[in-house]
Amino acid sequence: MKTQSISFSFIGLLMILMIALSACLPGLPSGGEPTPDAFATVYAQLTSEAGEVTTVPHSPPATEMPLPTLTETIPTAVPTPVGLYRSFVALRDGRFVALDFNGNPLGFEADISGIEGVGAYNTSIFRDGLAYSRFEDGTVTVITSTGRRTLDFIRSENPISARISPDGTQIAWSYQFWGESAPSSEIWIANLDGSNARKIDEIGEEENRERWLILHPHRWLPDGRLLYATQPTGIGGYILYGDWNGMRLYDPISGTTTVLVSDEERLGLSLSSISNDLSMAAISGNGVRVRRLGSSVEVLLPPSAGLTTCGDGRFSPSDEWLAYACGRNNPEDEAGQVLLAPVDGSLTPQVLFDDPANAPHVMGWVDENTIVIQTFSRFEYAGEVWRVQRDGTRLTRLTEGIFIGFVP
Repeated sequence: MKTQSISFSFIGLLMILMIALSACLPGLPSGGEPTPDAFATVYAQLTSEAGEVTTVPHSPPATEMPLPTLTETIPTAVPTPVGLYRSFVALRDGRFVALDFNGNPLGFEADISGIEGVGAYNTSIFRDGLAYSRFEDGTVTVITSTGRRTLDFIRSENPISARISPDGTQIAWSYQFWGESAPSSEIWIANLDGSNARKIDEIGEEENRERWLILHPHRWLPDGRLLYATQPTGIGGYILYGDWNGMRLYDPISGTTTVLVSDEERLGLSLSSISNDLSMAAISGNGVRVRRLGSSVEVLLPPSAGLTTCGDGRFSPSDEWLAYACGRNNPEDEAGQVLLAPVDGSLTPQVLFDDPANAPHVMGWVDENTIVIQTFSRFEYAGEVWRVQRDGTRLTRLTEGIFIGFVP
């Protein structure tokens, strides 16, 4: 099938790390009618399970239901994935490109030169395509093998973020409202055709006067549960590694929400990730602390000498290892490394990647042995995507460009 250009845009990875997102972020041009699309073509090629996706011509009625009760019980673990992803998407020379983990293009290229406003933070890649959210008009556009369509049941005058489940059946999204004295936020889920839409949590303006927290869908688990996060907004300055303040887990079957990391701890942007089995959290700072959830047990994984700030803690599929990044936290003289250590701290962290000019970032694990790394120069707005083995071998530059997301 002949590929065609698509018009959607990106937010550079560094912009995401430099500034906690707020209502002033740039957005995307308005969408149009569904059209055949090169991105849809590559996803039809990438999966033998690709099928028809129902488009949404009208807004279905949302169901206003009582919000679930928050609990502190540690949830049941999920089965540990073996191989997490099949390929990835990067922005290269003004074009989105799908590549395998040897850096080989998979036949998809989409020209987005001159367009701004979409990146890894607000792009959700799923089995049959992707979805991106628009900050300036609160919409979500889905691209599949059937074309491109803006979801009519999600629209707001305020910023939103969205995440589609890996199988493409459900979507979670959050609204950010800006009041006179503080922001407020809501998070919703629905089937991808818009049915069964319901609000699952909210943060009111009155309770948010001192915290300024907003909600974000983080990731869907294989069993259909949703991890969603809180994040402080209105923060500026040089933020080398910035992630989440708290984390919660919503179970659509039981309608219950579990607090994994409480907002009352006020971690700011320091919560990097939750382990695959939901038993641990990676919390950044001067090194990375691996916490056993539901207890006070923590293991500190230290930085290398001269590197003062760490983040991007990412658990391996088995949850036995943590890859993390550290930097000088000096915008005038930056440098950094990617390190690896067992989560129990039984071995000295190993340096997997050294960047003498910039602070690198850990994008995630492909499988138990393969880690994907992003480098980025904030002065030149240029980057590279690398792959390295857990034992430090086979360091390979996969592509120039900005990492956008993994293909599940």
